[in-house]
Amino acid sequence: MVVALVILVVLAGAFLILVSVASKILKGQLERALGENFRVARIGLSWGGVEAEDLQLLKDGKVIASVRRLGLKPDFLTIFRKTVGVSALIVEEPVAQVEIDENGKFLIPSFPEKEATEPTGGSTAPKGSSFSISVKRIDVIDGTFTFRDRRLKELNEIKASHVNARFDNFRFPLADAVSKVRLEASLAGSLLSGSVTIDGNVDLMRLGFNLAFEADKLVVVDLPGTGPQARIEKMSLQASSQGTDAKLIEISDVILQKPYVRIQTDKEGKLVNPLLKALQAETGGAKPEPAGGKTPEPPAHATTQVAVKGLKVNQGEVLILDGKVSVPPHPLRLTDVSLTLDQVATPSQDTWTAYECTLNVPGKDSTGLLRTSGKTKLKSLDTASKASLHGLDITTVKPYILKAGDVDVTQGTLNLDLDLHIDKRNLNSPAKVVLRNLQFAPSRGSGDKFMSIPRSAVISFLKANNNEIALNFVVEGSIDDPKFSLRETMLTRFAVQFADTLGLGVLNSGEKLINVQGKGLQGLGEALKDTSKSLRKLFNK
Repeated sequence: MVVALVILVVLAGAFLILVSVASKILKGQLERALGENFRVARIGLSWGGVEAEDLQLLKDGKVIASVRRLGLKPDFLTIFRKTVGVSALIVEEPVAQVEIDENGKFLIPSFPEKEATEPTGGSTAPKGSSFSISVKRIDVIDGTFTFRDRRLKELNEIKASHVNARFDNFRFPLADAVSKVRLEASLAGSLLSGSVTIDGNVDLMRLGFNLAFEADKLVVVDLPGTGPQARIEKMSLQASSQGTDAKLIEISDVILQKPYVRIQTDKEGKLVNPLLKALQAETGGAKPEPAGGKTPEPPAHATTQVAVKGLKVNQGEVLILDGKVSVPPHPLRLTDVSLTLDQVATPSQDTWTAYECTLNVPGKDSTGLLRTSGKTKLKSLDTASKASLHGLDITTVKPYILKAGDVDVTQGTLNLDLDLHIDKRNLNSPAKVVLRNLQFAPSRGSGDKFMSIPRSAVISFLKANNNEIALNFVVEGSIDDPKFSLRETMLTRFAVQFADTLGLGVLNSGEKLINVQGKGLQGLGEALKDTSKSLRKLFNK
């Protein structure tokens, strides 16, 4: 009995010594194999697996990636098989950084490449290896990953912390197999912040996926002085694809709760990209354009279709800074935006997209309510919809109504009802506009006008018609005409119709309204009869 106990103690001691020696040998071999830029504090062996602590990858003497603890639990029964099995790989507190340098090149932590050596004896190395590995489960615990763009000086970093991920059924080389994945992370930085969760299945070989995505308190491009360019209180969606060969990504059940977006246009009406503007300012140059000044379109066979089925927006807000109508850009806020879309795709398809939208336009004295619903084909722009805007404070949209030299409007409301019809790129839309309780700034003289109509005539008409101007007209035109503008066309038709109602002779000449001299405001006279006929003929009254 005593002898057996002594033998057991000796064997246990020998095992511990062998494990200790083997751990040191493995540690040394690993560091030599991976080079002087790799360090590991300790490697431990046990019947259950292998553990390594404080792994570090260095570059120029600085740590660029690290792992506090790495645990590997191999399936020893498969160690001599063609495919080595690993039951679990646990990565605790990994830290890594990905950068884009000043030239736009990605810098990813990796081991330095070693020079290839020619085989001796004239033999050649095998082109491929039959070795493969299968990992049942990979766990990443409390990771931290940083993305940095060196092209920007300040707005240049996204930090993902508290990264917890699980990946089941990983194989190398990649196999056509479905793997379950789950990822949670908190994001911080001026480019992007918030929290995200991804859960579902992926096929790494086909690049197929079926994932559920959720995000909370997302903030996008938070610039000093202007604040976030976009933010979302909560977002959820489903995304799926059969793989790159299918060339189709389906996104469904998209819900955006309390989204906000800031849109700014320049004096030509083009969207201003705040991030691109910052990039150009900090790099001291403009973004290079391709030859010919146009971005080449990808070949048709390479285009991946993205189809969205079911989009819902709740309690949204849009801030529009329109640099085309005024300097500085005119602000227009849209609040309580509610939007539903049944389907939409990019590139655009010649299929109907049904939509319904309501929103508020806050003003000084009243809040306008916009309701619109209908359907449109985003490729051809064929449209059949109805829109109503009631109770709009006219002072909030003065730059869109008044022209240079017009008398200022200090108060009033606008109602608009529009049947919007576009067929084969041609617009034909009956409209009704009602202006109520208009108040103007003090007169500057007899030449004062409102929408090209004499101020005195407008005031007289308002007094005689219960302080209201109600007009019906039709907006027509080709949207392919470079001179066509829906806003300008509606204003011109309104002014022409109003002038005709007042008994003023006017004719439409381009973008200007030309007064025709007659016998005063009370009658047309013989000279105005021809003008009236011309107006009716021009607008098919």
